[in-house]
Amino acid sequence: DTRDEALRVVREVLGPVETIRVNAPTGVEVVPVVHDGSLHVHFVNHVPGRILHETRELMLDEICTVHDIHAEIRIAAKPIRVVLMPGEKPVEHSWKNGWLSVALPPLGHHVAVRIDQITDRKNGAR
Repeated sequence: DTRDEALRVVREVLGPVETIRVNAPTGVEVVPVVHDGSLHVHFVNHVPGRILHETRELMLDEICTVHDIHAEIRIAAKPIRVVLMPGEKPVEHSWKNGWLSVALPPLGHHVAVRIDQITDRKNGAR
């Protein structure tokens, strides 16, 4: 529709809008997903380690734990809650000028950061 075309043109002219900054190695996949009104940012570790066992049919390798990952996520309003998933564990974070800064614990295979914000239910805006 016309709105989608306008957004496409704006993106072409302005280029991509930076929404997430991460200091992790390229083997760490970052996937933002909106779920039940919260933003979940998944961090999946694909950084290869050493091969533990290998045959024609099977290869077992060790995933390297990645340390000192810091992420900055652009969100308009200060979140009401930021936790690690699974388990809803507290996570070190701060918010300033539209950017949420998060310090992740050592990353084995996967962790997600859940960001809860106040939602204006009347008009559906955040």
